[in-house]
Amino acid sequence: MTDMDNTQRYWRGGEDPWHGVHAGRKHLEEILTKDPPTDKMIRLLLVAAEPMFDGPGHAPLEVERVAKLVGREIEARARWERFSRETLYSYRTIITVVRARALHCAGKSREAFDLARSVHAMVESAAGGRAALLRQLSSRVPNVYAEWISRVLGIMAASLRRSTGLSVATRRYWRLEIRTLAMALLPGLDAERAVIYPGSESLVQVLLMLTEMGLAEDGELIAALAAFDERTRPKDHRGQSTIALREVALAKYRGDVGRAVEQSDLALRNLIDGHFERHLDVIDEQDFLQHEDEEPDDAD
Repeated sequence: MTDMDNTQRYWRGGEDPWHGVHAGRKHLEEILTKDPPTDKMIRLLLVAAEPMFDGPGHAPLEVERVAKLVGREIEARARWERFSRETLYSYRTIITVVRARALHCAGKSREAFDLARSVHAMVESAAGGRAALLRQLSSRVPNVYAEWISRVLGIMAASLRRSTGLSVATRRYWRLEIRTLAMALLPGLDAERAVIYPGSESLVQVLLMLTEMGLAEDGELIAALAAFDERTRPKDHRGQSTIALREVALAKYRGDVGRAVEQSDLALRNLIDGHFERHLDVIDEQDFLQHEDEEPDDAD
């Protein structure tokens, strides 16, 4: 078993969250001091990021700093390693998404949203325009354009929800665009036949955005996203521990106060037991959980 496997066991397996964060820091040190091959550098970054985003003593800006350096290193290596365009764009997407997630976790959601939009712009251009991109996303044949959008769409939705300083028109435009992209990835709103890509599990963030908006016309898309999350959600301790947060959002959207209270209690227990420090801070700050004798939030 490799060091990265152990880190996954500590954090995603829930065996030792503190050790997972410590191991994540060691992986970042390896990137900075040992000049690993490009593929290994990417793997180290991805494994290190997870515990350092959410675990005890979380430090997402450490991840962002290293990810930024990794991006610069890969652009330099591209001059002599002769990456294919597809490989280079995949690296750019992965690194930028890590940076965006790190910034969002650190409370810098507007900066995160701007980075996520840069990936969207790159992919749309590479696909040959918006119409061509939507065709690729709706294709039953797996393709890199749909993979890249699957990687970035979740953080686009999450960071948009918490971005400040956006005009009403800008916010409305991007909500609609994110909704359109999600629908394209779920052609016919058929969650069982939609293609699963790396990053597909992050589309639950689109569900959270839509339930927060509370629009009745989004009901079918929200149901499809919930079904897709059931298919794509990791089966490990980390993935299963936050299911109740999804259920709180769905119950509040449907006006089911009893279910929202029940799932809020479960979510809080799971987050405390799993030492999800950042999640606990966020749900407290946003007053996300439903309490007894409290009416659901009004739709905006």
